[in-house]
Amino acid sequence: MQGKKTYQEKLFHTFKLSDHVPKTNLVLLTIEMNMNETKQDYNPLKVE
Repeated sequence: MQGKKTYQEKLFHTFKLSDHVPKTNLVLLTIEMNMNETKQDYNPLKVE
């Protein structure tokens, strides 16, 4: 016996920006470079 399946639109769609922006994007490279240069200044475990 075959049944009918009713189609229902998805309420939420998944979207990851990193899947759509190439890794060689100038903005991403600049951000990564800045993060690497300032990493020692922002230690999350450091309590003052």
